[in-house]
Amino acid sequence: MTYNKNVISFERSLLNSVLEELDQFIASEEAVDIFQIPLDAPTGHSCMVQPIYSTYIAPHGVHILQISSISGSIQYVSVSTHDHGVLVHRSDPTPDLNSLMTESDEGWIKY
Repeated sequence: MTYNKNVISFERSLLNSVLEELDQFIASEEAVDIFQIPLDAPTGHSCMVQPIYSTYIAPHGVHILQISSISGSIQYVSVSTHDHGVLVHRSDPTPDLNSLMTESDEGWIKY
């Protein structure tokens, strides 16, 4: 399936919007409910952010978010949380879910 450049640009813009929001939470050391991301979605957005896995890798909770667009493209981002859900790190987006599922003594929990 091919998409025109405008659709690809729009999807990249939505992904960047979600990543910028995560970066703002990290910079401000803000605690957020990962099930509520994105909090500041653009009007008429056509993407969905959904936590799909979590684990604990000391000293952080680690969550994998699936960011999917209306066209069906999917990217995954890992976010790490500290005390009371404060976001402290995020990975670069990747289409490869397995690359984010590092070994964990706790095992991964699927939502």
